[in-house]
Amino acid sequence: DFRFQTKIEFIYRSHQPPIHYYRYGGESSNGVPKYTTTTYTTSDRGINLIKYYESCKLEAYYDKYGKVWTIGYGHTGKDVYEGLVITKEKAEQLLIQDLKEKEKYVNSKNYDTPVLNQNQSDALVSFTYNVGQKNLKELCYGKTLDQIANKITLYN
Repeated sequence: DFRFQTKIEFIYRSHQPPIHYYRYGGESSNGVPKYTTTTYTTSDRGINLIKYYESCKLEAYYDKYGKVWTIGYGHTGKDVYEGLVITKEKAEQLLIQDLKEKEKYVNSKNYDTPVLNQNQSDALVSFTYNVGQKNLKELCYGKTLDQIANKITLYN
């Protein structure tokens, strides 16, 4: 998502007002704060992408890699146990609930992510959903968008 740029996306971005805020804190030379209050929630497109790659399991299963019980679209936690069965609607509710937590990390100034567009925010939420906030910080802290794009492909 970071590297994808079509002619349409370029045209769309070129008609947006210039961005004067950055997430790095402090003030710029013209006195404008370098921290933006712009936050994103995961778009429908981002949610559908996560659903596609996660797939939906309505019966709890033991994830041998994460060593946790998992259900729905990759939901884990104390509320997931062997034998648990949920509906597809509940799986979607759990996904949205889990994404809200991941969005907080992506939008947090503590993670020092650069100014993002919607697709980039969705990509980082998906990334965080899969590999956690510790890896998000490692990926983003003090990095430019190009550096993030080059490094994100190293995660599997």
